[in-house]
Amino acid sequence: MAIEKDFLFNRHCSASGEISQSSSGFDFTATVKAVDIGFGGTQSDARQWMESFCKEHLQTRDRQDELFRFDNTVVVDALKSFNECRALEINETYITHVLVEPRAAILTVDFNRDTTNLRFRGITYDTNVAECWTTGLTESGDTLVLNNTTQEFEVKRSFSVICERKGTPTNAGSTKFERFVIGLDTNHGPYTVTMPLEELAGFDLGSEYKRNVLALSAEIQQLQSDKAGLAGAVNSLEQRIANASAELHLVRQGQYAPGGYWEHVVCPQDGGDLNAHMQRICGIRKPQSRHLDTQGGNRCGYSFYAYACVNTN
Repeated sequence: MAIEKDFLFNRHCSASGEISQSSSGFDFTATVKAVDIGFGGTQSDARQWMESFCKEHLQTRDRQDELFRFDNTVVVDALKSFNECRALEINETYITHVLVEPRAAILTVDFNRDTTNLRFRGITYDTNVAECWTTGLTESGDTLVLNNTTQEFEVKRSFSVICERKGTPTNAGSTKFERFVIGLDTNHGPYTVTMPLEELAGFDLGSEYKRNVLALSAEIQQLQSDKAGLAGAVNSLEQRIANASAELHLVRQGQYAPGGYWEHVVCPQDGGDLNAHMQRICGIRKPQSRHLDTQGGNRCGYSFYAYACVNTN
């Protein structure tokens, strides 16, 4: 159904959510009936349906695109780190990281000290956004702050780098953390870690909150669309009920006509077709019949029926 709606939007709607110029004079009645089975309105109603559809579907596509961009950013950043990690492993250098959302990132650097000569060539990040340090690169174990001024040196043992983002309070009472990218360079290749823009509202992460809002917005939009479709079906049913009528008839099938108000159909062996008779009398209306009684006698006996010509259009 989503593919059909996308096709309908691309064919008849503009990028601004209105009926396109090329479809301005189009009769949408048949098109709307194909999408909304319960629709039974006029040509004017079909145009109003299409105008509403163009606006609502544009909002749905915008939300889906935003959700895709949000998820895609995270996936691309993770893939970049993975590819760099695989390149470092060739030289028996192993760098991994753990994110402590929303504030910190911990990078762990390990290597084969028997076969690998590892040199720390530098680290780069925005010091206005975060601060990084380590305790594993000094003989004394003291904290060593790492930044753009840290000089190149030979690494003699495994170590970890801890980076902590600096949160900024907002007027809404939450804490905002700017997008943070750290690049750690070695003689065997670089390793990059990215933490997206984040906001901590109480105990809830802004990214998760945003994801939930986008998902709920899409669900609300779908429910509104379903509601509009249901309203159209209800309207069509109400019109059918308002126009409904039934005309009652009585018919007897047998050799001789009964006379009076009973209609007559001859015996089947003489060409009598009860169903054809009822359909001929009802015309475009639908016949609904009920068997009343059967009596013996003459050529084929006599069968009595009541039937109604029902109009539900």
